[in-house]
Amino acid sequence: MYCDSMDKDDPFRKPNPGMINYFIKKLDGKYSKEDMLMIGDASGYEGDFSDSDIKCAAAAGITYLDVDDFLRVTFFD
Repeated sequence: MYCDSMDKDDPFRKPNPGMINYFIKKLDGKYSKEDMLMIGDASGYEGDFSDSDIKCAAAAGITYLDVDDFLRVTFFD
């Protein structure tokens, strides 16, 4: 799923949380927001093109992790 709208007020265009809210509704209570993690590359760090991903996650009330930080996570020793 993606949003091709250039209208900043479109609820599906980030940083608006429309797409996340759509999927939360489609999951029909199978997972809580506490179980969700958004991984993105628009974190608002110096050199990033935007901060729309981190703002979108915050607006939806889910945890966010920058993709570079995610790739550094060690899952197994």
